[in-house]
Amino acid sequence: LLAPLGGMALCGYVMSFMLYGKAQRTVSDGQDISHRNPFELRPALGFGLLYAGVLFISKAAQTYLGDQGLYASSLLAGTTDVDAITLSVIRLQQDGLLAWTAATAVTLAAMTNTVVKALLAGWFGGKPLMKYVAPGMIAILATGSLILIVFGFTHP
Repeated sequence: LLAPLGGMALCGYVMSFMLYGKAQRTVSDGQDISHRNPFELRPALGFGLLYAGVLFISKAAQTYLGDQGLYASSLLAGTTDVDAITLSVIRLQQDGLLAWTAATAVTLAAMTNTVVKALLAGWFGGKPLMKYVAPGMIAILATGSLILIVFGFTHP
């Protein structure tokens, strides 16, 4: 996991620092941000249900469809959250899942989650925000893909 996720994170940090430098040269409109209570029970229960569902689907997909089934469930789970599939894959690895299969599954979920975040940025922020977000997201996805291919995580 260190190679693909570390590479993607490093790429994200570099792009973030570049955007931060650009933001320092612009003037803020001074809008306040509203905050919510971090101790609400509903999100915790929602995550618990999501985790249980992802664990069930991941185990079933891996059992009946092999590694490709796990990869498909990782892509699906990554559309909402990476934590649930990561915990599920850790559990599956404890039950005998190969390390490179686990690393690929988590990386695919992270890449899917990156795509979803880019789409949300475009949806809510429009073209002005996408102008800033898209290059970083594309670089992160390209880095993750390249590392998966180079290190051979997709082919044992």
